[in-house]
Amino acid sequence: MLEIINQKYMKFLFEISKKQRNISELAKQCDLTVSVTSTIISRWAQEGVVLKEKSEGGREIIITLTEYGKEQVKLLKEIYKNYQTQKKGKIELKATEVQNDK
Repeated sequence: MLEIINQKYMKFLFEISKKQRNISELAKQCDLTVSVTSTIISRWAQEGVVLKEKSEGGREIIITLTEYGKEQVKLLKEIYKNYQTQKKGKIELKATEVQNDK
């Protein structure tokens, strides 16, 4: 599975999954510098997560997810959903414990 080490990078993948974007748009959307964004995109392109293609005018590089990248986003969304469910369950459990202690 793709190595994601922080939430900013997860958001980054989710933004790419919504629509094709250029590096500047991604950087702005995810609050990263263009340099950091370019580095991440290059690494993910080498790993087969994203495709870098020239725009019709040839002036911009457009980033899209590969099938592998789409699978990774799907897995990350499932992991996040499970995390939220477990987190909610723990909060409800603690609230029940407090009520039972009274």
